[in-house]
Amino acid sequence: MLILGLIGYLHIEGDFVTQVKAQANKEEEYEKLYECYRNYYNECFNNLLLDFSPRKIDQFGIVGLDDEQARLDNLAIEFRNNPKLQIYVVIYGGKINKVGELKERANRITKYLIQNRQLDLKKITVINGGFREKFEFELWLSQSEKIFPALSPTVDPERVIFKGKMKTLPVELGT
Repeated sequence: MLILGLIGYLHIEGDFVTQVKAQANKEEEYEKLYECYRNYYNECFNNLLLDFSPRKIDQFGIVGLDDEQARLDNLAIEFRNNPKLQIYVVIYGGKINKVGELKERANRITKYLIQNRQLDLKKITVINGGFREKFEFELWLSQSEKIFPALSPTVDPERVIFKGKMKTLPVELGT
């Protein structure tokens, strides 16, 4: 059947070799066009990913309160330049921590950004990044609340030591 079809093709269309070469040239052109399109698409997609990738604004360890607030002020200024961004504060505990220290620092930072810099709580996400050799903060801005900064803990949680006792709050019973 295929041979009969091919013979009919040769008979009706003319020189088979010419037809095959023309088809091969078209396929090569299509392949080149497809390759250009794919490269263009990948380049655009990669640029788009770069545009949406979170951008680290600052990284610091334990510093004085004034220094910490100055760094948060810089973050707030960057955010105000583009209020559509999402703020991420990544907190890494150290190998040795006080019980409740991570939560206390997260609350302090969030409170400062909301009360002193008048930022919307919905625009601030605090992330527990795990543990590193020493306590550390990372301040990030992202185009999307769904694209998080990459976390990079360096210490296994099983090697972390917590000192002190957990603070207990009085429980209010309903009347």
